[in-house]
Amino acid sequence: MFKRKRKDHVVNRSHSQSAGSPASPPVTQAKKEMHAGSQITDAFRAIVEKTMEKAKDDLASTGRIMPTAFFAYPDGTMKVVSFFFKDALQKDTLVRRIREKVLEEGASAVLVLTEHERPRTAILSGTTNGIRISVLVSYGYNKETKTVASWKTTWLKEPIHDILLEGIFDKSIRQTG
Repeated sequence: MFKRKRKDHVVNRSHSQSAGSPASPPVTQAKKEMHAGSQITDAFRAIVEKTMEKAKDDLASTGRIMPTAFFAYPDGTMKVVSFFFKDALQKDTLVRRIREKVLEEGASAVLVLTEHERPRTAILSGTTNGIRISVLVSYGYNKETKTVASWKTTWLKEPIHDILLEGIFDKSIRQTG
């Protein structure tokens, strides 16, 4: 069910500061709109921004957005896990496994990137204690040059319900789980 694991350090590190990492591909259009409320902390916003950069890098390297879960930890590290499911049973197992991973490893935030029903759009949904967010990502990919042609993020005023994140930081589930 989980395809790969990757661990990165320091949430606030930018690509230009990381030695030995390839330069980001050129982007012909980059636009960001923020509509999220003031309840989002700077730390959570930094995690969301880092997650969007990882998704953009994956798009540049693979040419597509893969369903992915991002687990952020209090020490600034992040684990990235691609996933897929074929039926309701596998989806239920995935939901349970995400909850278990949060409880066992002490993740402070969880974000899930999934494809949207509109072409070339994805939804990034995230949660941490008491905060839920959703970000709509519209993107373009140039297959000939293998580059990200456009990348626009819109913070939604109302978070979209994501079954994969349901109840993760709910106190009643933590006590009984």
